[in-house]
Amino acid sequence: MNIKQSVFLFAFGLLISCQTMSDFEVEQYFALDSLLVSQGELLAKMQVEVQKSVKMDEQFEEITFLPDSTRFTKEFQMIKDFSLNKNSYIGAFDIEKDGASLVYSRKKDQPVPIKRFTVKYNEEIALVSGQYFEDKDIFQHERNFRLLFDESGVLSEYKVWGFQKMILQDTIQYDIVGKVVLPSN
Repeated sequence: MNIKQSVFLFAFGLLISCQTMSDFEVEQYFALDSLLVSQGELLAKMQVEVQKSVKMDEQFEEITFLPDSTRFTKEFQMIKDFSLNKNSYIGAFDIEKDGASLVYSRKKDQPVPIKRFTVKYNEEIALVSGQYFEDKDIFQHERNFRLLFDESGVLSEYKVWGFQKMILQDTIQYDIVGKVVLPSN
């Protein structure tokens, strides 16, 4: 190996080693993103129907639709904020295993918006829920979610509820429920 090749390999190795760790997401906690993607793909393949209700303050609307995996991605977008696998969340939660439940609770000294995240199992996954709270100078925002699964581990209902309070504006309360209806074959 000549000197040019040695210098090139050294420079290349140095360049690779200088890549920051913030480019990588650490899978230390429950993989909510993966669960949502796999459930969306499974439900789309099963050609389920979703009965969705949305309530914002006193306004109420119901719709029924046949979602594909792209629509499920949009439906689950508000829930993805609860993903625990972010670099800034490493070490931010106490983890408690209680029988068939796994509870992630934000440590008191941690400035992360997720306060609590719970996963419950029977034979398969049965429930995933969480609470998210932000208190900034110009707004307060609380969001809760719950995913319910049937006995075979297939999503049967998703719910997101909470409030948003902006400075100089009224508080908006919201409640979104999606019920998965399996095709009758």
